[in-house]
Amino acid sequence: MCKYYAQASSQPVKGQEIISSTILSDYFQRAFQSYREFNNGAMPRHVFIYRDGVGDSMRKQVIDMELAQLDRIVSMEYGGHDDNPPQEHPEITLIIVNKRVRQRFFQQSPGNNGQNFIDNPPQGTYVDTGFVEQSEVIDGKFDFFLVPHSVTQGSVKPTHFYVAKNSSQISKMAILNFTYALCYNYYNWNDAIKIPAPCMLADKIAGFRSEVGTIPSNVDLHKLPFYL
Repeated sequence: MCKYYAQASSQPVKGQEIISSTILSDYFQRAFQSYREFNNGAMPRHVFIYRDGVGDSMRKQVIDMELAQLDRIVSMEYGGHDDNPPQEHPEITLIIVNKRVRQRFFQQSPGNNGQNFIDNPPQGTYVDTGFVEQSEVIDGKFDFFLVPHSVTQGSVKPTHFYVAKNSSQISKMAILNFTYALCYNYYNWNDAIKIPAPCMLADKIAGFRSEVGTIPSNVDLHKLPFYL
């Protein structure tokens, strides 16, 4: 079972990929506080971040800036204050998600007449060698292509995932399987979607924010999928 805490705000410049440090810090802090309230003071031991909407040219700049904000908030929230004792800092896994890729993958399937024909790969197909930037895990970094969904016509588009940071001992295959499993967790579809569910929910709340305007200030709404 999954529970989501959602926040959204407008960017000062259209198309801007870097989130304001003030806004991002505030959202990180509120998310941690919401988790603590729901879990009776406990804090997450492992934080996964799926960051969508970042072009390759801006990737390093976005990673450096947003990870610095996360580290600062983690130090504040896990350092202990009021009735909350200090806790061990969580492991961090940051994954950059890119839907707009030009690569396509196919499989050869045998036909009835003895000849092979080209078909889309089955759901769950991943490619982590040959076409990727970094097939070997170096300092926790690697990338892979994943085909989590199927299509009824045309060629299926893979999604590219770049693991920019992984401070934990979790394996490459575990990250890949977890990412694939999240593609089945979107509420409004009974099969896998092209990206992990948190990314799709972020797209939905961003669309809601742009069409409706200011999100109601009732804090309880941030814990409900009212934007779907």
